[in-house]
Amino acid sequence: MTGMEEKRGVLGKIIAALSLGALIGGISGVLFAPKAGKETREDLARRATEAEETLKEKVDELKEKAAELQKKAAEVKKNATNQAAHLQEEITDISGKVKDGMDKAVDRMKDTVAKGKDILAEKRTGLGMKTAEEVKEGMSAEDTKDNASSAEEADDS
Repeated sequence: MTGMEEKRGVLGKIIAALSLGALIGGISGVLFAPKAGKETREDLARRATEAEETLKEKVDELKEKAAELQKKAAEVKKNATNQAAHLQEEITDISGKVKDGMDKAVDRMKDTVAKGKDILAEKRTGLGMKTAEEVKEGMSAEDTKDNASSAEEADDS
């Protein structure tokens, strides 16, 4: 149940209580007043009019309060919507900055790895070491020579 529905329920209960109170007061006055019939009817009519006026005043007050609450609820909703939009903009801005930072970090990592590979290649060359690819190429060449030698030995036999 929403807040507005709860307020309407409370409003209805208040109006019902006021009406019931006026009715009970009027009946009590008639039952316990030692007056003539005409006077009693006049009193009842007067009290009914007073009760009606009081009820109308209370209904008008409650309508005004309900209108104020609706206005405040609209303001709260508007403020919440504006704050949500502002937060969404901030989130978008921050996520863009994070993505940019991550992209820069990845680029720096790639540059660092490339420089490391270049330095390693220079060190290997300076020490006369072969790269893994060169070792593989050398092994393939040896396999080819071994296969050729085996073939010649087989032909000689």
